[in-house]
Amino acid sequence: MVANQTLILRAGQNLTHLEACRLSRRAISGADPVVVIDLSQVGDATTAAFAQLVLLRRQLLARGRDLRLAGLTGVAAGLFEVHRLDGVLPIISRVPAKSAAAPGAHPGAFSASKSDGRSRRIRHCAAH
Repeated sequence: MVANQTLILRAGQNLTHLEACRLSRRAISGADPVVVIDLSQVGDATTAAFAQLVLLRRQLLARGRDLRLAGLTGVAAGLFEVHRLDGVLPIISRVPAKSAAAPGAHPGAFSASKSDGRSRRIRHCAAH
């Protein structure tokens, strides 16, 4: 992987569907052949968020690009393992050094709070 041809995006503290949609929009809008999502600061994640990342990778591959996840730990790593996503979403051991200076690589603007118990309908992102 060539660092100067890699877009690195940082996820917020909670990897929700909304956060995954934000990351997807940013990834699709770029032109870099490889997109790395830095999950090192993620404390919690949802199945819907990972489903969105699977869709994002499918979209990127259709455009001759690819997606990698980095820094997967804790609850997010457990969820990733339970759903056996390692065959669908590749993981790299560490974030390339470019992450600190990558344009648009900012913490998630949509860090969701814990669920209040009400069910929420998952909407598909408009990442076209």
